[in-house]
Amino acid sequence: MKRLKLITFIVLCVALYLYIVFFRCIVPSALINLTDGIVTTFSSTLLSIIVGIFLFEKQRKSNDKSELQRLKLITIAESNDIKSILSDSEGMTLNLPENKKIEVIVTFLSPLAHEEAGKSGLFDALTTENLFHISRKIRMYNLKVGHLLGLMRNKSDLDFIEHAAKNVSETKDAILYDCELVSSQVSAA
Repeated sequence: MKRLKLITFIVLCVALYLYIVFFRCIVPSALINLTDGIVTTFSSTLLSIIVGIFLFEKQRKSNDKSELQRLKLITIAESNDIKSILSDSEGMTLNLPENKKIEVIVTFLSPLAHEEAGKSGLFDALTTENLFHISRKIRMYNLKVGHLLGLMRNKSDLDFIEHAAKNVSETKDAILYDCELVSSQVSAA
């Protein structure tokens, strides 16, 4: 598109120059006003279209830059918030039968900024993929926490509860790692 605008602008300038220097001398004096009107109307219209396209692209680039900055800030803030929530050493102690206790952080998270940043299309492919990947992991974490609470509510078998608690803890660790990775990738964008 950039080359097309430049080529069109150069062709327009050359055509106007040729008209002024050569073709205007060929046109009979009775038709000079009509020919001048047609040429100037055509050239000014084409020039205004080129300038309009240039201004539109400049505004779009400016908007994309400010949107990228906004997405960087909210994604990093959300990652830091998730890290602070999941790094909290004050988890929930689950008292299980046979005097067993399991420490689990039971919370529900929302990856709104990560999803918005991924959908924007302003980041490279790898960063976008990681933004969607962490969003899926956070949603999976919420499902696993819900599953664990359901097992406890139904007083399920101890092995099932221990397995579900282990899944929650492993997913928490993966989310903490991914938050760090995504924060560094988004900062570098």
